[in-house]
Amino acid sequence: MSKSTSSRRAVLAGALTMPIAVAVPALAEADDAELLRLGVKLEDLEREWLASTIAELKEDAVHEAAAKRAGVPWRPITSVPSDERDEYYRRRAEATRHLPPRTDNGDYNDDLNDRRFDLIDEIQIHKAKTFAGLKVLARACVLSNASQWVGEDVYDNHVGADRDRLFIEAACGVLGITPIMKIALAAVDAA
Repeated sequence: MSKSTSSRRAVLAGALTMPIAVAVPALAEADDAELLRLGVKLEDLEREWLASTIAELKEDAVHEAAAKRAGVPWRPITSVPSDERDEYYRRRAEATRHLPPRTDNGDYNDDLNDRRFDLIDEIQIHKAKTFAGLKVLARACVLSNASQWVGEDVYDNHVGADRDRLFIEAACGVLGITPIMKIALAAVDAA
Protein backbone atom coordinates (compact mmCIF):
# COMPACT_ATOMS: atom_id res chain seq x y z
CA MET A 1 0.00 0.00 0.00
CA SER A 2 1.46 3.34 -0.99
CA LYS A 3 1.60 6.35 1.26
CA SER A 4 -0.82 8.26 -1.00
CA THR A 5 -3.42 5.48 -0.73
CA SER A 6 -3.39 5.53 3.08
CA SER A 7 -3.59 9.32 3.03
CA ARG A 8 -6.61 9.19 0.75
CA ARG A 9 -8.23 6.64 3.02
CA ALA A 10 -7.59 8.84 6.04
CA VAL A 11 -9.08 11.85 4.28
CA LEU A 12 -12.13 9.86 3.20
CA ALA A 13 -12.61 8.40 6.69
CA GLY A 14 -12.35 11.88 8.19
CA ALA A 15 -14.81 13.31 5.68
CA LEU A 16 -17.34 10.56 6.40
CA THR A 17 -17.24 11.19 10.16
CA MET A 18 -17.23 14.99 9.94
CA PRO A 19 -21.03 15.49 9.86
CA ILE A 20 -21.38 13.24 12.92
CA ALA A 21 -18.69 15.15 14.82
CA VAL A 22 -20.40 18.44 14.00
CA ALA A 23 -23.86 17.10 14.96
CA VAL A 24 -22.86 15.55 18.31
CA PRO A 25 -22.22 18.86 20.14
CA ALA A 26 -25.53 20.22 18.83
CA LEU A 27 -27.35 17.14 20.14
CA ALA A 28 -25.61 17.45 23.50
CA GLU A 29 -26.62 21.15 23.71
CA ALA A 30 -30.22 20.06 23.14
CA ASP A 31 -29.80 17.45 25.88
CA ASP A 32 -28.68 20.21 28.28
CA ALA A 33 -31.41 22.65 27.20
CA GLU A 34 -33.28 22.45 30.53
CA LEU A 35 -30.05 22.77 32.50
CA LEU A 36 -29.02 25.81 30.45
CA ARG A 37 -32.49 27.36 30.94
CA LEU A 38 -32.08 26.88 34.70
CA GLY A 39 -28.63 28.47 34.38
CA VAL A 40 -30.27 31.70 33.20
CA LYS A 41 -32.51 31.66 36.28
CA LEU A 42 -29.41 30.98 38.38
CA GLU A 43 -27.68 34.09 36.99
CA ASP A 44 -30.58 36.28 38.16
CA LEU A 45 -30.55 34.67 41.59
CA GLU A 46 -26.74 34.98 41.84
CA ARG A 47 -26.99 38.74 41.21
CA GLU A 48 -29.65 39.15 43.89
CA TRP A 49 -27.76 36.96 46.36
CA LEU A 50 -24.49 38.78 45.67
CA ALA A 51 -26.01 42.24 46.32
CA SER A 52 -27.61 41.04 49.56
CA THR A 53 -24.44 39.28 50.72
CA ILE A 54 -22.17 42.25 50.00
CA ALA A 55 -24.46 44.56 52.00
CA GLU A 56 -24.53 42.07 54.88
CA LEU A 57 -20.74 41.55 54.83
CA LYS A 58 -20.11 45.32 54.84
CA GLU A 59 -22.43 45.75 57.82
CA ASP A 60 -20.74 42.82 59.59
CA ALA A 61 -17.28 44.34 58.94
CA VAL A 62 -18.25 47.61 60.64
CA HIS A 63 -19.61 45.77 63.68
CA GLU A 64 -16.63 43.42 63.83
CA ALA A 65 -14.13 46.31 63.68
CA ALA A 66 -15.84 47.90 66.70
CA ALA A 67 -15.81 44.60 68.61
CA LYS A 68 -12.11 44.08 67.84
CA ARG A 69 -11.29 47.60 69.06
CA ALA A 70 -13.08 46.69 72.31
CA GLY A 71 -10.99 43.53 72.64
CA VAL A 72 -13.75 41.04 71.86
CA PRO A 73 -13.10 39.77 68.32
CA TRP A 74 -15.33 37.13 66.80
CA ARG A 75 -14.75 33.57 68.04
CA PRO A 76 -16.61 30.45 66.99
CA ILE A 77 -19.10 29.58 69.69
CA THR A 78 -17.36 26.26 70.33
CA SER A 79 -14.17 28.11 71.30
CA VAL A 80 -15.92 30.18 74.00
CA PRO A 81 -16.29 28.17 77.22
CA SER A 82 -19.98 27.81 78.05
CA ASP A 83 -19.60 29.61 81.40
CA GLU A 84 -18.09 32.65 79.58
CA ARG A 85 -20.54 32.93 76.67
CA ASP A 86 -23.04 35.31 78.27
CA GLU A 87 -20.25 37.72 79.23
CA TYR A 88 -18.58 37.39 75.82
CA TYR A 89 -21.78 38.24 73.95
CA ARG A 90 -22.65 41.04 76.40
CA ARG A 91 -19.24 42.64 75.79
CA ARG A 92 -19.64 42.30 72.01
CA ALA A 93 -23.10 43.90 72.17
CA GLU A 94 -21.74 46.73 74.33
CA ALA A 95 -18.88 47.32 71.86
CA THR A 96 -21.31 47.82 68.97
CA ARG A 97 -24.12 49.60 70.87
CA HIS A 98 -23.16 52.99 69.37
CA LEU A 99 -23.57 51.66 65.80
CA PRO A 100 -26.81 51.58 63.85
CA PRO A 101 -28.46 48.22 64.50
CA ARG A 102 -27.88 45.55 61.93
CA THR A 103 -30.48 45.43 59.22
CA ASP A 104 -32.98 42.72 59.98
CA ASN A 105 -33.38 41.02 56.63
CA GLY A 106 -34.76 37.89 58.24
CA ASP A 107 -37.87 37.42 56.09
CA TYR A 108 -36.08 38.59 52.92
CA ASN A 109 -33.07 36.35 53.57
CA ASP A 110 -35.34 33.41 54.37
CA ASP A 111 -37.16 33.94 51.08
CA LEU A 112 -33.90 34.40 49.16
CA ASN A 113 -32.38 31.26 50.68
CA ASP A 114 -35.55 29.26 50.06
CA ARG A 115 -35.48 30.30 46.40
CA ARG A 116 -31.72 29.69 46.24
CA PHE A 117 -31.87 26.14 47.54
CA ASP A 118 -35.04 25.28 45.58
CA LEU A 119 -33.29 26.30 42.35
CA ILE A 120 -30.06 24.54 43.32
CA ASP A 121 -32.02 21.35 44.03
CA GLU A 122 -33.75 21.67 40.66
CA ILE A 123 -30.40 22.14 38.89
CA GLN A 124 -28.59 19.33 40.67
CA ILE A 125 -31.02 16.64 39.54
CA HIS A 126 -29.65 17.06 36.00
CA LYS A 127 -26.55 15.40 34.61
CA ALA A 128 -24.54 17.68 32.36
CA LYS A 129 -23.68 16.50 28.89
CA THR A 130 -21.79 19.61 27.79
CA PHE A 131 -19.18 21.96 29.17
CA ALA A 132 -21.85 24.69 29.40
CA GLY A 133 -24.11 22.38 31.38
CA LEU A 134 -21.26 21.43 33.68
CA LYS A 135 -20.62 25.14 34.34
CA VAL A 136 -24.24 25.56 35.45
CA LEU A 137 -23.89 22.60 37.83
CA ALA A 138 -20.62 23.99 39.21
CA ARG A 139 -22.11 27.46 39.79
CA ALA A 140 -25.02 25.86 41.65
CA CYS A 141 -22.54 23.88 43.78
CA VAL A 142 -20.57 27.05 44.57
CA LEU A 143 -23.70 28.97 45.54
CA SER A 144 -24.84 26.06 47.70
CA ASN A 145 -21.49 26.02 49.52
CA ALA A 146 -20.81 29.78 49.65
CA SER A 147 -20.05 29.78 53.38
CA GLN A 148 -16.93 27.69 52.66
CA TRP A 149 -15.14 30.91 51.60
CA VAL A 150 -15.62 32.88 54.80
CA GLY A 151 -13.28 30.71 56.83
CA GLU A 152 -13.50 28.61 59.94
CA ASP A 153 -13.02 31.65 62.18
CA VAL A 154 -16.53 32.74 61.22
CA TYR A 155 -18.35 29.45 60.79
CA ASP A 156 -17.68 26.15 62.49
CA ASN A 157 -17.28 24.26 59.22
CA HIS A 158 -16.90 20.51 59.36
CA VAL A 159 -13.50 18.85 59.35
CA GLY A 160 -12.34 18.69 55.76
CA ALA A 161 -14.18 21.82 54.68
CA ASP A 162 -10.91 23.28 53.38
CA ARG A 163 -10.44 20.18 51.21
CA ASP A 164 -13.98 20.56 49.85
CA ARG A 165 -13.42 24.26 49.13
CA LEU A 166 -10.04 23.60 47.48
CA PHE A 167 -11.59 20.96 45.22
CA ILE A 168 -14.47 23.26 44.28
CA GLU A 169 -11.97 26.05 43.54
CA ALA A 170 -9.89 23.71 41.36
CA ALA A 171 -12.97 22.66 39.39
CA CYS A 172 -14.01 26.30 39.04
CA GLY A 173 -10.53 27.17 37.76
CA VAL A 174 -10.83 24.59 35.00
CA LEU A 175 -14.35 25.79 34.15
CA GLY A 176 -13.45 29.50 34.23
CA ILE A 177 -15.73 30.32 37.18
CA THR A 178 -14.94 32.63 40.10
CA PRO A 179 -16.67 31.41 43.27
CA ILE A 180 -19.41 33.92 44.08
CA MET A 181 -18.37 34.41 47.72
CA LYS A 182 -14.88 35.37 46.54
CA ILE A 183 -16.52 38.10 44.46
CA ALA A 184 -18.51 39.28 47.51
CA LEU A 185 -15.45 39.28 49.79
CA ALA A 186 -13.38 41.18 47.20
CA ALA A 187 -16.13 43.82 46.90
CA VAL A 188 -16.15 44.30 50.69
CA ASP A 189 -12.33 44.47 50.83
CA ALA A 190 -12.34 47.09 48.05
CA ALA A 191 -14.88 49.27 49.90
